[in-house]
Amino acid sequence: MHGEVLPVVELAPLFGRAPSDAAGPLLVVGVGRAELGVRTEEVEEVTVLAGSELLAPPTSLNDAAGHLVSAADREGTLVLEGEALLGDSRLMFDMSGEGAV
Repeated sequence: MHGEVLPVVELAPLFGRAPSDAAGPLLVVGVGRAELGVRTEEVEEVTVLAGSELLAPPTSLNDAAGHLVSAADREGTLVLEGEALLGDSRLMFDMSGEGAV
């Protein structure tokens, strides 16, 4: 990813939380190529979850962010829907003019 410009977003405000000051790793998402970086506070582990381990998203999610969550695990960790993130107009950037002289 060296030399590429990648927009980075903070999702916390979409879930009613204040943005974090922590400088954690980025989660990079995209279809076929890196399209978007999502700020994280930390990454505790990377794991594979079976569909049978997942629960429906919490009904308490606000309308602004509810469509971004596809499920939750038993500990309450939210599973984000990558395609919904990439398709959310609030997270899209027009970079067509980048690099133009």
